[in-house]
Amino acid sequence: MISRANTNIVLTGFMGVGKDTVGKIVAQRIGYRFISTDELIEKKSGMPLSKIISEKGEDYLHEIESKVLEGLIHDKKGRMVISTGGEIVACKENCELLKKTGVIIYIYTKPRDILDRMIKTPNKRPQFKDLKDDDLKSEVNSLMKSREKMYESIKDISIDAFEKSPLQTAEEVIEAWSSI
Repeated sequence: MISRANTNIVLTGFMGVGKDTVGKIVAQRIGYRFISTDELIEKKSGMPLSKIISEKGEDYLHEIESKVLEGLIHDKKGRMVISTGGEIVACKENCELLKKTGVIIYIYTKPRDILDRMIKTPNKRPQFKDLKDDDLKSEVNSLMKSREKMYESIKDISIDAFEKSPLQTAEEVIEAWSSI
């Protein structure tokens, strides 16, 4: 049974669904701290995620993700809204750690929403910068499909963000969390 009292909110979902933006709104509204696992990973490693992946590989990234999640589990202050990297569910150990971190809210949308956001901010997703539109669409669809089961298997709550503003999505997150 999930209890809302002092429970962290963990936002998961594919890259570009708005986890950071929504998370910051939720944290501000409910008086929690906002934490981005991607930012913590970059601080811990001293390099951007794209460089971690290109130079050290995904296994190294997952190792750092695990250490970051363990630190969050043991954070005595609690009361956090945690935005996770879209790839964090690709590691089974990280999925187990996420379950110990707080209430997991899976934010999802349709691939065309993700593609629109990726096209508007191409520098935020360097691993896709060299792909042509059709290849980008194919890659996003494939990755979303492969990760959907992982997100679904660990989530406590799902929120559909399709054609919603970050504020609308944040309000749904707060409402769902408040009803626990």
